Amino acid sequence: MTGNTRRPIASAAIFGSGAVALCAALAFKRAIPQCRICVIERVDGTATLADSFPVIYPPALPMLHALGLDEAGLVRSGLASHKIADRFAGWAGDPFMIPVEEDEPPVSGVPFGPIARLHGGEGDPSVRSAALALARAGRFRPDEARGVGYALRLEPDRLARALRTIAERAGITFAKTDDEARDADLRIDCGSPHESSHASSFKDWSASIPGHQLVYWESEGPVSLVDNHTAFDWGWRGDLYGPGMRHHIAVSNDPAAIPDASSTATKIAFAAGRLVSPWTGNRIALGDAAAVPGPLGHFGFTLALLHLNLLLGLMPGAEPDPPLEREYNRRAAILSDEVRDFVALLHAGSQHRGEFWQPARALSTEPPLGSIIGRFARTGRTPLREAEIVSDAAWAHALGALFDAAPGFDALARSVPADQAAAALSRRAEDVRRLVASQPSYDEWIGRITRR
Repeated sequence: MTGNTRRPIASAAIFGSGAVALCAALAFKRAIPQCRICVIERVDGTATLADSFPVIYPPALPMLHALGLDEAGLVRSGLASHKIADRFAGWAGDPFMIPVEEDEPPVSGVPFGPIARLHGGEGDPSVRSAALALARAGRFRPDEARGVGYALRLEPDRLARALRTIAERAGITFAKTDDEARDADLRIDCGSPHESSHASSFKDWSASIPGHQLVYWESEGPVSLVDNHTAFDWGWRGDLYGPGMRHHIAVSNDPAAIPDASSTATKIAFAAGRLVSPWTGNRIALGDAAAVPGPLGHFGFTLALLHLNLLLGLMPGAEPDPPLEREYNRRAAILSDEVRDFVALLHAGSQHRGEFWQPARALSTEPPLGSIIGRFARTGRTPLREAEIVSDAAWAHALGALFDAAPGFDALARSVPADQAAAALSRRAEDVRRLVASQPSYDEWIGRITRR
């Protein structure tokens, strides 16, 4: 045995001005304390989706520890708030909600979803969904609501300032030009999607995730557990009720078509898609530079953190390592493509006939969406997938709301006796009622936490 002969990286240059670049710098500095790390800040002010709307979904929450951040501290400081559901209006029939994550009890070994669809009828899904019932009631305390997962919304400007302070204390340097980066062992690009979309290895997702122009503006407003999304012929509008600020977002192919955008709104151009090979030689793309799943759901920051976690696990050396690069690119693609499929599903399910929605809706019968929708229609089951960034509950509620796929024909669900299924559904409804009654108003709870 000769041991590991790979030479560890001694220096890294990270290009970007937002949270993704700062997270990458902090993570590598904590993983390799002796490494010299310099963040090359952008001078053109180009904004990225991942930096502008940082939301951390459950699979990426453990990365907070790798960055030296404390979740409870972020909430107490007013920098973070919780999201447990998304609400969609004008999308398909009546408004509906999709939970972030929820553990539902199986019935005789059968997943709860197929049982509820087969025996529960077309009633209000929040009767048996703890996450949706809590979201509707505006009641939630994260440490006491077992089985209900949440995402963390982070205030982008304050997050970037906090991360920069931590980075400076850790010995990370900052520069405006790449003079100090020319001889770096590792170069990480956290730049804009347009830089990536012009690359020869860019995989275009614009047909399944329409829109390439986003405008957003802010106003004061209360914190909410739910993000709202409303569909129009020209695109869609989102209202995010984050920490101390209400963010209004509008997505279209033409900003001039948005009727109520503020004259002071910030514009972000984006190109939905991903690089086939985000790691090539000593260069690695991260954040929007690697993959842009579009703004619906704001998965970009979570995807960047999961890619960063994967990169730390494989840990590049100072010299190129083609097998390691191929493995990273393979696994990074799996993570990116699952998010793409879910966001594409939300667009394909819209019943709007406007030109904005037509390309995505036409793909609802094509792979991979066609097989996902078809399987749900036959069995009521969520898709099989290699990554689980999006929860089973989110997939099931999205499919059930957007497509005529209930009750499904799952053989195991049909094998459960009707009286046993009815008793299980009744117990679940009672458990949900008790949980909601036991939870405080979220607005009051987070108000108390942030005033400490």
